[in-house]
Order: sequence, then structure tokens, then C-alpha cells
Amino acid sequence: MKISHVRARHIAYCLLWLGIVAVHPAFAESGVTDSEIIVGSSVSASGPLGPLGAGIRDGAAAYFDHVNGQGGVAGRKIRFIALDDAYVLERTVANVKKLINEEHVFALLGVTGTPSVMATLPIARAAGIPLFGPFTGAAEVRKDFNRYLFTVTASYGEEVEKIVEQITTFGVTRVAVVYLNNSFGKSGLAAVEQAMQKRNLKILGAAPVEANSSDIKTAADAMAKLEPQVIVMATAGKVSADYIKEYKARSLNTQFYCLSVTSNTQLSAALGANIRGVVVSQTMPLPWSATSKLVTDYQRIMKSSKQTDYSYASMQGFLSAKIFVEGLRRAGRDLSREKLISSLESMSHADIDGYQINFSPTNHNGSKYVDLTVLGKDGKFIR
Repeated sequence: MKISHVRARHIAYCLLWLGIVAVHPAFAESGVTDSEIIVGSSVSASGPLGPLGAGIRDGAAAYFDHVNGQGGVAGRKIRFIALDDAYVLERTVANVKKLINEEHVFALLGVTGTPSVMATLPIARAAGIPLFGPFTGAAEVRKDFNRYLFTVTASYGEEVEKIVEQITTFGVTRVAVVYLNNSFGKSGLAAVEQAMQKRNLKILGAAPVEANSSDIKTAADAMAKLEPQVIVMATAGKVSADYIKEYKARSLNTQFYCLSVTSNTQLSAALGANIRGVVVSQTMPLPWSATSKLVTDYQRIMKSSKQTDYSYASMQGFLSAKIFVEGLRRAGRDLSREKLISSLESMSHADIDGYQINFSPTNHNGSKYVDLTVLGKDGKFIR
């Protein structure tokens, strides 16, 4: 018996309405088609955090290119769109809105800097867009559980705890803080104060600095008067190098400890041989020492992308992309944001080639790994 086209179309509509015929998953979620998955990022590839943001972008892009070269994930290639915000908040907001509303990204990855991440969170949450592996360890980013947010590194509080544990073990009690005058810096200052209070100690004092280094002389003069044994730098980017150079010009015997958002290339360019002895906390394995499969693969894949200038930032971008891809693989071909979130939450005590990630339905902060490194006079990190 033949059925007219009109009647056939009517039957099809009825079946769809009853849920008997499934909608093809490629049309069920923005940012996902039969052939690709669109992932976006706003990074500080220029401006005061330039080397860090560019590293995050380049490491992630290298890994995504590698995956695409292997056929992608469940038959889909990953298209990675990274926009530069130069660490300017208004540009970050504009970039994120463009990525969501015009590029229709499936997820965001590697957004750089605490202020940028704080501004991105409500936008991503309102749109139901996962925000994976942001480049920040600030407490205010993590304090409230957000099912769309997944971090892959230790917090600044955990970095600071490691620093304060070491310096107090050495008997150091005269500790001061220089902090960036924004949400990131204030979070770092609070973390140092908390770690000291835990040991019944107080900081000597604190001095804020602006990202453009406009007030470093005033801040250096204020710290010099306190004569601290140690200065903890809750700063990021070029201002860290500018401040240490300004302070060291006073020939004072003070040890500097910096957080993982410090660029060794910026420090080396500013300080030369005077960089020797600066301690930097790290939340990634040492990128120059192939002591694990993760680092070996990182070096090999970066080389294949013609990038041999290894860095902690590109290592983090690489690792974030690698963990994200593992989440995509676990979600399977019938991909949706909800399935991605569930698959990431299944990664409890997951071994990512030697780097431990521990997500769950109630915990989206995946790592507590912290290491302390020292810069040699050649500007290279040593343990």
C-alpha cells in the first residue's frame, strides 16, 4: 500500500513528537556537528601576561592538532578558536560573548587570569557552557561548587601553603607580601595571611602594585623599610620582574618566592644573572625533564608543531587539552555537554600519564600537585 508524501510527513512528525524517532545528536548541541567539535578560549597572548597566555594557547593547540591528526575524537576533529584579550577585562568579556553567541562553541578551555575567569564564569554558566582548565588558582573561583567549571591545577592557597611550609621550616618569620592590585593579588595575599596564621605568625606587611608597574618604586621603598627575610610575590606577568629588579637595586638580602603564574623568560630578561635563587612554585611537572610519559609526549608533540621553547604554561595548556579530550572520548559519539560533564566526573583518581586527576560529581578541582623550583643564573628552572 502506497502512502502519500503528505501522510508520510504527518506520520514522521507524530513519531518525533512521541519520541519514537530520535533526533540526530549532531543537531542536538551547539558546537558539535558530524565532523567537528568547536572549543574556544580567551587568553592573554599579549600584554603583561603575554608569555603565559600564549603558552596556554600553544600547548592546547598542539595537542588538539595531534588528536586531529589521529582522526579526532569519535570521528570529529576539534576546532580550537583562541582570541587574545591582552589581560584587559572588557576584551575578555567581548571575546567570551563572541565565542558563545557567534562561534557557538561547545566548551571553553584555558581562559587566562583570575579577573578574566571571574568575569567568564557567570556568562558561561548562564549559557550552560563548560569552562575547563582555566589558568588561575584563585580561591574565589573555586569556593562555590559550579558544575560547569573544572580545574586541573592546585589552588594558589595550596601553592602558598607549600611555600610557607618551607620557609617556616627554615626558621624564617619575617615575611612580607607584594600583591597585584586586583582579585588575583588580593586572593594571594589572603592565602599567605591564612598560611601564616595557621602557624601563629603574622606577615610583616603588604604592598600592592599595578599590572602596568607604575608604582613599583613606592612599593619597593615600603618593603625595604620592613627588612623582610622573604617576600612572597602574589603577582603575575611583567610586574613581577619589574618589581624584583627595582627591589634588588637596593642590595638587600631578601629571598623572593613567586607563584606559578610567573614567567621565567620575563624574569630573566629583567634580572639577568640576578635571577639566581628566585623560588617559584609550580603546579605542573618540569617540562624540560622527560621523567614521565606525559612530559615525553608533551615534548614530542610540541616538536611536531615546531615549538621547542618549552614552558610550564604550554605544559598546562597541553595537559588541559589532554584531559578534556579524555572526557570527550568517555562521552562517546552521542556527545552533549551533559554527557561531557558526567564523563569528566567519572575521572576519579585518573592517571593521565603520570599526572593524577581526581574529579567527582561533588568535586571539580582535579589536582593538588605543587612543586617548588629555583631559578638558576641562566634563567632556567632547577629543583
